[in-house]
Amino acid sequence: MKLHLLLTLVCILLLSGCGGKSPAPQSHYADYDGHKVHYQTAGSGSTTIVFIHGWSCDTEFWKYQTPAFRDDYRVILIDLPGHGKSDAPEIDYTMDAFADAIKVVLDHSSTEKAVVAGHSMGFAVVWRFAIKYPANTAGVCSVDGFFLRIPDDPEEFATLKQNIDMIKGGLKMPDREAFLTMFLESMYTEKTTPQIREFILKKMSATGKHVGDSAMDDLLNLDNWRDLPVLGVPTLAVYVNNPDYKDQDRAFIHKHFNNLDYHEIKDYSHFFMLETPDDFNATLKAFLEANF
Repeated sequence: MKLHLLLTLVCILLLSGCGGKSPAPQSHYADYDGHKVHYQTAGSGSTTIVFIHGWSCDTEFWKYQTPAFRDDYRVILIDLPGHGKSDAPEIDYTMDAFADAIKVVLDHSSTEKAVVAGHSMGFAVVWRFAIKYPANTAGVCSVDGFFLRIPDDPEEFATLKQNIDMIKGGLKMPDREAFLTMFLESMYTEKTTPQIREFILKKMSATGKHVGDSAMDDLLNLDNWRDLPVLGVPTLAVYVNNPDYKDQDRAFIHKHFNNLDYHEIKDYSHFFMLETPDDFNATLKAFLEANF
Protein backbone atom coordinates (compact mmCIF):
# COMPACT_ATOMS: atom_id res chain seq x y z
CA MET A 1 0.00 0.00 0.00
CA LYS A 2 2.83 2.38 0.87
CA LEU A 3 4.61 1.53 -2.40
CA HIS A 4 1.46 2.31 -4.38
CA LEU A 5 1.12 5.68 -2.61
CA LEU A 6 4.76 6.52 -3.32
CA LEU A 7 4.39 5.70 -7.01
CA THR A 8 1.27 7.85 -7.18
CA LEU A 9 3.08 10.83 -5.64
CA VAL A 10 6.01 10.42 -8.04
CA CYS A 11 3.62 10.29 -10.98
CA ILE A 12 1.93 13.53 -9.84
CA LEU A 13 5.27 15.29 -9.43
CA LEU A 14 6.44 14.23 -12.90
CA LEU A 15 3.15 14.92 -14.67
CA SER A 16 4.17 18.35 -15.92
CA GLY A 17 7.18 16.80 -17.63
CA CYS A 18 5.53 13.57 -18.80
CA GLY A 19 2.45 14.20 -20.85
CA GLY A 20 1.51 17.48 -19.20
CA LYS A 21 0.92 20.75 -21.01
CA SER A 22 3.86 22.73 -22.38
CA PRO A 23 4.69 25.86 -20.39
CA ALA A 24 2.65 28.93 -21.23
CA PRO A 25 4.35 31.64 -23.32
CA GLN A 26 6.47 34.05 -21.28
CA SER A 27 5.95 37.81 -21.60
CA HIS A 28 8.80 40.27 -22.09
CA TYR A 29 9.14 43.97 -22.89
CA ALA A 30 11.70 45.51 -25.23
CA ASP A 31 12.45 49.22 -25.45
CA TYR A 32 11.72 50.99 -28.71
CA ASP A 33 12.49 54.72 -28.62
CA GLY A 34 11.57 54.88 -24.95
CA HIS A 35 8.35 52.90 -25.33
CA LYS A 36 7.60 49.31 -24.34
CA VAL A 37 7.03 46.65 -26.97
CA HIS A 38 5.42 43.53 -25.55
CA TYR A 39 6.34 40.12 -26.88
CA GLN A 40 6.01 36.50 -25.85
CA THR A 41 8.38 33.57 -26.21
CA ALA A 42 7.66 29.86 -26.12
CA GLY A 43 9.43 26.65 -26.96
CA SER A 44 12.93 26.05 -28.20
CA GLY A 45 14.71 24.81 -31.28
CA SER A 46 17.29 25.77 -33.85
CA THR A 47 14.72 27.68 -35.92
CA THR A 48 12.82 30.69 -34.58
CA ILE A 49 9.40 31.70 -35.93
CA VAL A 50 8.17 35.23 -35.33
CA PHE A 51 4.41 35.79 -35.72
CA ILE A 52 3.22 39.31 -36.60
CA HIS A 53 -0.48 40.13 -36.29
CA GLY A 54 -2.58 42.23 -38.64
CA TRP A 55 -4.08 45.70 -38.48
CA SER A 56 -5.53 46.55 -35.04
CA CYS A 57 -4.98 42.98 -33.83
CA ASP A 58 -2.60 41.44 -31.27
CA THR A 59 -0.69 38.27 -30.34
CA GLU A 60 -3.88 36.37 -29.41
CA PHE A 61 -4.68 35.96 -33.10
CA TRP A 62 -1.94 33.29 -33.07
CA LYS A 63 -3.45 31.35 -30.15
CA TYR A 64 -3.72 28.17 -32.24
CA GLN A 65 -0.22 28.43 -33.67
CA THR A 66 1.76 28.71 -30.43
CA PRO A 67 0.90 25.24 -29.06
CA ALA A 68 1.36 23.70 -32.51
CA PHE A 69 4.92 24.96 -33.00
CA ARG A 70 6.50 25.44 -29.57
CA ASP A 71 7.51 21.78 -29.19
CA ASP A 72 9.80 21.87 -32.25
CA TYR A 73 10.54 25.56 -32.77
CA ARG A 74 11.29 28.67 -30.81
CA VAL A 75 8.22 30.90 -31.11
CA ILE A 76 8.10 34.68 -30.69
CA LEU A 77 4.82 36.60 -30.82
CA ILE A 78 4.94 40.39 -30.97
CA ASP A 79 2.38 43.04 -30.08
CA LEU A 80 3.35 45.70 -32.59
CA PRO A 81 3.73 49.22 -31.13
CA GLY A 82 0.28 50.60 -30.29
CA HIS A 83 -1.29 47.14 -30.13
CA GLY A 84 -2.10 44.65 -27.39
CA LYS A 85 0.07 45.16 -24.32
CA SER A 86 2.60 47.41 -26.08
CA ASP A 87 2.70 51.15 -25.41
CA ALA A 88 0.57 53.35 -27.66
CA PRO A 89 2.16 56.82 -27.72
CA GLU A 90 1.00 59.60 -30.06
CA ILE A 91 3.47 58.83 -32.85
CA ASP A 92 3.31 57.84 -36.51
CA TYR A 93 2.62 54.13 -36.88
CA THR A 94 4.34 53.15 -40.09
CA MET A 95 5.45 49.88 -41.65
CA ASP A 96 9.05 51.05 -41.19
CA ALA A 97 8.47 51.69 -37.48
CA PHE A 98 6.83 48.29 -37.05
CA ALA A 99 9.74 46.62 -38.87
CA ASP A 100 12.21 48.41 -36.59
CA ALA A 101 10.23 47.18 -33.58
CA ILE A 102 10.67 43.58 -34.78
CA LYS A 103 14.42 44.15 -34.96
CA VAL A 104 14.38 45.56 -31.41
CA VAL A 105 12.59 42.43 -30.18
CA LEU A 106 15.03 40.14 -31.97
CA ASP A 107 17.95 41.95 -30.36
CA HIS A 108 16.29 41.92 -26.94
CA SER A 109 15.58 38.18 -27.20
CA SER A 110 19.11 37.40 -28.51
CA THR A 111 17.70 36.15 -31.81
CA GLU A 112 20.07 36.48 -34.72
CA LYS A 113 17.80 35.16 -37.48
CA ALA A 114 14.15 34.14 -37.79
CA VAL A 115 11.38 33.05 -40.12
CA VAL A 116 8.92 35.93 -39.93
CA ALA A 117 5.22 35.29 -40.57
CA GLY A 118 2.71 38.10 -41.01
CA HIS A 119 -1.06 38.10 -41.27
CA SER A 120 -2.81 40.79 -43.34
CA MET A 121 -1.03 44.08 -42.58
CA GLY A 122 1.51 42.01 -40.70
CA PHE A 123 2.80 40.73 -44.03
CA ALA A 124 3.45 44.31 -45.19
CA VAL A 125 5.42 44.74 -41.97
CA VAL A 126 7.32 41.49 -42.52
CA TRP A 127 8.04 42.47 -46.13
CA ARG A 128 9.50 45.78 -44.95
CA PHE A 129 11.51 43.96 -42.27
CA ALA A 130 12.98 41.55 -44.83
CA ILE A 131 14.05 44.49 -47.01
CA LYS A 132 15.58 46.48 -44.15
CA TYR A 133 17.13 43.59 -42.23
CA PRO A 134 18.05 40.81 -44.69
CA ALA A 135 20.75 39.44 -42.37
CA ASN A 136 18.08 38.73 -39.75
CA THR A 137 15.54 37.20 -42.15
CA ALA A 138 15.77 33.43 -42.58
CA GLY A 139 12.41 33.16 -44.33
CA VAL A 140 9.04 34.83 -44.83
CA CYS A 141 5.44 33.66 -44.55
CA SER A 142 2.42 35.56 -45.86
CA VAL A 143 -0.81 34.62 -44.08
CA ASP A 144 -3.37 36.10 -46.45
CA GLY A 145 -0.94 38.99 -46.46
CA PHE A 146 -1.92 42.46 -47.60
CA PHE A 147 -0.12 44.21 -50.43
CA LEU A 148 -0.95 46.84 -53.01
CA ARG A 149 -0.33 46.11 -56.65
CA ILE A 150 -0.42 49.45 -58.46
CA PRO A 151 -2.14 48.75 -61.80
CA ASP A 152 -1.12 50.31 -65.10
CA ASP A 153 -4.70 50.35 -66.39
CA PRO A 154 -6.23 53.79 -65.66
CA GLU A 155 -9.67 52.37 -64.88
CA GLU A 156 -8.30 49.78 -62.49
CA PHE A 157 -6.10 52.42 -60.85
CA ALA A 158 -9.13 54.69 -60.36
CA THR A 159 -10.97 51.81 -58.67
CA LEU A 160 -8.01 51.24 -56.38
CA LYS A 161 -7.95 54.90 -55.37
CA GLN A 162 -11.70 54.84 -54.77
CA ASN A 163 -11.38 51.82 -52.47
CA ILE A 164 -8.56 53.48 -50.54
CA ASP A 165 -10.61 56.64 -50.05
CA MET A 166 -13.60 54.55 -48.93
CA ILE A 167 -11.57 52.79 -46.23
CA LYS A 168 -9.98 56.00 -44.97
CA GLY A 169 -13.37 57.73 -44.98
CA GLY A 170 -14.98 54.84 -43.12
CA LEU A 171 -12.47 55.12 -40.31
CA LYS A 172 -13.57 58.71 -39.81
CA MET A 173 -17.21 57.73 -39.29
CA PRO A 174 -18.68 58.72 -35.89
CA ASP A 175 -19.54 55.08 -35.18
CA ARG A 176 -16.16 53.44 -35.73
CA GLU A 177 -17.33 50.04 -34.49
CA ALA A 178 -20.17 50.03 -37.02
CA PHE A 179 -17.66 50.60 -39.81
CA LEU A 180 -15.36 47.90 -38.44
CA THR A 181 -18.27 45.47 -38.34
CA MET A 182 -19.15 46.23 -41.96
CA PHE A 183 -15.49 46.14 -43.00
CA LEU A 184 -14.99 42.74 -41.39
CA GLU A 185 -18.21 41.27 -42.74
CA SER A 186 -16.77 41.61 -46.23
CA MET A 187 -13.95 39.24 -45.21
CA TYR A 188 -15.97 36.51 -43.51
CA THR A 189 -17.47 33.33 -44.89
CA GLU A 190 -20.15 30.97 -43.59
CA LYS A 191 -17.41 29.15 -41.66
CA THR A 192 -16.59 32.23 -39.59
CA THR A 193 -18.43 31.38 -36.38
CA PRO A 194 -20.19 33.98 -34.21
CA GLN A 195 -17.57 33.35 -31.53
CA ILE A 196 -14.70 34.14 -33.92
CA ARG A 197 -16.50 37.24 -35.22
CA GLU A 198 -17.06 38.49 -31.68
CA PHE A 199 -13.41 37.84 -30.78
CA ILE A 200 -12.11 39.72 -33.83
CA LEU A 201 -14.38 42.74 -33.41
CA LYS A 202 -13.63 43.02 -29.69
CA LYS A 203 -9.89 42.93 -30.28
CA MET A 204 -9.86 45.36 -33.19
CA SER A 205 -12.19 47.79 -31.43
CA ALA A 206 -9.78 47.90 -28.48
CA THR A 207 -6.92 49.33 -30.55
CA GLY A 208 -6.65 53.10 -30.28
CA LYS A 209 -8.06 55.24 -33.09
CA HIS A 210 -4.82 57.16 -33.52
CA VAL A 211 -2.94 53.88 -33.91
CA GLY A 212 -5.36 52.37 -36.40
CA ASP A 213 -5.71 55.51 -38.51
CA SER A 214 -1.97 56.13 -38.69
CA ALA A 215 -1.16 52.52 -39.54
CA MET A 216 -3.85 52.38 -42.21
CA ASP A 217 -2.65 55.63 -43.79
CA ASP A 218 0.85 54.23 -44.18
CA LEU A 219 -0.35 50.80 -45.28
CA LEU A 220 -2.36 52.39 -48.11
CA ASN A 221 0.38 54.83 -49.11
CA LEU A 222 1.05 53.96 -52.74
CA ASP A 223 4.64 55.21 -52.53
CA ASN A 224 5.40 52.31 -50.20
CA TRP A 225 4.50 49.82 -52.93
CA ARG A 226 6.65 51.17 -55.75
CA ASP A 227 10.11 49.93 -56.79
CA LEU A 228 10.20 47.00 -54.40
CA PRO A 229 13.27 44.73 -54.62
CA VAL A 230 13.14 41.03 -55.40
CA LEU A 231 13.71 38.85 -52.32
CA GLY A 232 15.27 35.42 -52.54
CA VAL A 233 14.64 34.01 -49.05
CA PRO A 234 12.42 30.92 -48.76
CA THR A 235 8.87 32.24 -48.73
CA LEU A 236 5.51 30.65 -48.02
CA ALA A 237 2.37 32.43 -49.21
CA VAL A 238 -1.02 31.13 -48.07
CA TYR A 239 -4.07 32.97 -49.37
CA VAL A 240 -7.80 32.40 -49.35
CA ASN A 241 -9.37 31.69 -52.70
CA ASN A 242 -10.77 35.21 -53.12
CA PRO A 243 -12.62 36.04 -56.39
CA ASP A 244 -11.21 39.58 -56.20
CA TYR A 245 -7.68 38.18 -56.15
CA LYS A 246 -6.51 38.31 -59.76
CA ASP A 247 -3.85 36.48 -61.73
CA GLN A 248 -1.92 39.76 -61.78
CA ASP A 249 -1.87 39.72 -57.98
CA ARG A 250 -0.46 36.19 -57.91
CA ALA A 251 2.12 37.23 -60.49
CA PHE A 252 3.05 40.24 -58.34
CA ILE A 253 3.88 38.00 -55.38
CA HIS A 254 5.83 35.56 -57.53
CA LYS A 255 7.78 38.44 -59.09
CA HIS A 256 8.94 39.86 -55.77
CA PHE A 257 9.64 36.55 -54.00
CA ASN A 258 11.56 34.31 -56.34
CA ASN A 259 11.80 31.39 -53.90
CA LEU A 260 8.07 31.09 -53.33
CA ASP A 261 5.87 28.22 -52.18
CA TYR A 262 2.31 29.37 -52.94
CA HIS A 263 -0.93 27.86 -51.57
CA GLU A 264 -4.62 28.77 -51.59
CA ILE A 265 -7.26 27.78 -49.04
CA LYS A 266 -10.88 27.46 -50.15
CA ASP A 267 -14.08 28.33 -48.28
CA TYR A 268 -12.45 30.05 -45.31
CA SER A 269 -12.08 33.72 -44.46
CA HIS A 270 -9.23 36.19 -44.16
CA PHE A 271 -8.76 34.84 -40.60
CA PHE A 272 -8.30 31.20 -41.58
CA MET A 273 -5.55 30.66 -38.99
CA LEU A 274 -8.37 30.91 -36.43
CA GLU A 275 -10.95 28.94 -38.43
CA THR A 276 -8.90 26.03 -39.78
CA PRO A 277 -5.69 26.09 -37.73
CA ASP A 278 -4.78 22.45 -38.34
CA ASP A 279 -4.70 22.93 -42.11
CA PHE A 280 -2.68 26.13 -41.92
CA ASN A 281 -0.30 24.74 -39.29
CA ALA A 282 0.36 21.64 -41.40
CA THR A 283 1.18 23.80 -44.43
CA LEU A 284 3.56 25.99 -42.43
CA LYS A 285 5.22 22.95 -40.80
CA ALA A 286 5.82 21.33 -44.18
CA PHE A 287 7.41 24.55 -45.43
CA LEU A 288 9.67 24.81 -42.37
CA GLU A 289 10.71 21.16 -42.54
CA ALA A 290 11.59 21.51 -46.23
CA ASN A 291 13.66 24.68 -45.82
CA PHE A 292 15.15 24.85 -42.32
